[in-house]
Amino acid sequence: VPLMNVLNGGKHADNNLDFQEFMIVPIGAATFRDALRMGAEVFHTLKKVLHDRHLNTAVGDEGGFAPNLKSSDEALEVLAAAIEKAGYKLGDQVAFALDPATTELFEEAKKIGKTGYCFFKSQPDRVASTDEMIDLWKRLCARWPIRSIEDGLAEDDWDAWAVLTAELGDRVQLGGRRHLRHEPGSAAGRDRPEGRQLHPGEGESDRDAGPRRSRPCASRRVRATRAVMS
Repeated sequence: VPLMNVLNGGKHADNNLDFQEFMIVPIGAATFRDALRMGAEVFHTLKKVLHDRHLNTAVGDEGGFAPNLKSSDEALEVLAAAIEKAGYKLGDQVAFALDPATTELFEEAKKIGKTGYCFFKSQPDRVASTDEMIDLWKRLCARWPIRSIEDGLAEDDWDAWAVLTAELGDRVQLGGRRHLRHEPGSAAGRDRPEGRQLHPGEGESDRDAGPRRSRPCASRRVRATRAVMS
């Protein structure tokens, strides 16, 4: 199932969205070809929805639209409107995926001498704690059909990944560069033998216990470039 990046924010766009990628997931498609067609239809419908709301239809660095929106909730609401206007049922045929790239927010907080997650584009004075970020993901996942969150916490916020996995790992695919897959030479992967990376809260004795939840699946990520969507 492709994860199709259609709304951009963060360091990938000159707008006020703090989170980097808002994606659609055509879960109701029978084939990859059908999924690509569904994504293209929603992408073009999204442009019409943004235009009708007098929002910018320029694209960000990775090809998704980059309008100024009030919040992540509004971004998902706009996507929901485009999905339904394109003739698909939200949650049954098309769901959401996110890559907020929260390490960027973590690093921005460090720049102002704080620990946490700085909403450097929408509210530069706001620094959310780890618990507040986890609560945010819980609220969004309760309200919207979010199937996947990549980098929902910062790479160096190690202990918090165990909490996030416990809270959401049984119903949402969680992806993390250093925490949920093996990355030789990384802080989390260093000094571990080649093979499956330990998950948050997992001990060395659990390594051979078989697959655990929230390991990245084989979903294909598709940038919403004009070449793909035209």
